[in-house]
Amino acid sequence: MKNMRILHITNDCFSGAGKAALRLHEGLRGLGIDSKLLVVYDGNRDPNDGILLYSENGHILNKIRRRLCKLVIAHDYAVYRNTIPENIGQFTDDRSPFRVIDHPLMKDADIINLHWLAGMIDYGTFFPGLHGKKVAWTLHDMNPFTGGCHYSQGCSKYKLNCGACPQLGSDKEKDLSRKIYDRKKCAYNELDADIVTPSKWLAGIAKESSLLGKYRIRTIPNGVPADIFTPRDKNSSRKLLGLPENKTLLLFWCGVLVERRGCMHVVEALKKLHGKTDTSDLALVVIGDLSYKLPSDIGYTYYPAGHIHDERLLSCYYNAADFLVSANWEDNFPNQVLESMACGTPVIGCNSAGVPEMLAPHGTGLLFEQKNTDDLAQKIAWMITHPAERKEMGRRAIELTEKEYTREACARRYIEFYNRILAGAA
Repeated sequence: MKNMRILHITNDCFSGAGKAALRLHEGLRGLGIDSKLLVVYDGNRDPNDGILLYSENGHILNKIRRRLCKLVIAHDYAVYRNTIPENIGQFTDDRSPFRVIDHPLMKDADIINLHWLAGMIDYGTFFPGLHGKKVAWTLHDMNPFTGGCHYSQGCSKYKLNCGACPQLGSDKEKDLSRKIYDRKKCAYNELDADIVTPSKWLAGIAKESSLLGKYRIRTIPNGVPADIFTPRDKNSSRKLLGLPENKTLLLFWCGVLVERRGCMHVVEALKKLHGKTDTSDLALVVIGDLSYKLPSDIGYTYYPAGHIHDERLLSCYYNAADFLVSANWEDNFPNQVLESMACGTPVIGCNSAGVPEMLAPHGTGLLFEQKNTDDLAQKIAWMITHPAERKEMGRRAIELTEKEYTREACARRYIEFYNRILAGAA
């Protein structure tokens, strides 16, 4: 194994992408690799863990520059304040007030592994300033090759040049999405990078994109910490969390009503199911924003868990549940599916994007047709009425994650990848 110094750059440690980057970093360090993780947020950790909070010189000129940058970005977005559709999702700029390219860790690293960069990296100064550095870029969504959206939600303009962006509610070809796209294209002019995607789905659409389609792209699945997300006694988990021991518990995420996340599809499916099959012992466990209340006519007792930041506590919720419903119809390689599988809790997921790669070939859950609430209701009913099959799915899910999706398995694949990059053979 070649001694190498890896610098990971990502916005934070707590988002889905941030957790994936953190787990890779921890896996590499566990295997003896000199890995460091540079973040803008959530850097309040032991420096011995190799996680560093990005900071800049507090000189007055730097403060003025950062303030002006934020004002310009806000001004450009203000044009679309009244046209952006509701529940459309995240849209971010290529510009940033930070100058990460000047950070001293950039010089020391053998490989720069980029992750989720929105708000942290200023594309126009960062990419041209790499000057021959070895770069790996782990894509966690579509944003690196779009004009601002993180998931296109059916739009295919990233294949050409963006413009008239539906997520801005724009009908002008030379709108902000086109300007962001053009700036990214210019920033990538001299970029020499090897691209990684956790799912084959994201690799396929990245290949179709006009910005990143020319690059080398390979797939390495994310990993999960098996010492945290591991099977535990179901009844003990329920007692710990104050959940009923005599109910069939369905777990799902709800909160911010972004359309692609499918929260309302779960709600509608449950309404359709109520009264049409024996669901008398079904109860819901809902993780997410406590300010969001499920409709009063949903027909089931539910237990709001709120946002859960402690991963061991989250593991208890997976273990307490009989199955997870993940209705997100456009997602790369969702952590919640991976974590649930590691705990031996089968999953009902959407038959689109990256989820089928995790469930369909392995019999670790069920797939429902995208946005089809009748089909989702049928799959939920099946899970309720087939406890023995649920248990078998959970057993297969544990076997699969132990073999393919541990944090260490992910890190080993990346070490092989890094060595190929350093040898010029990636």
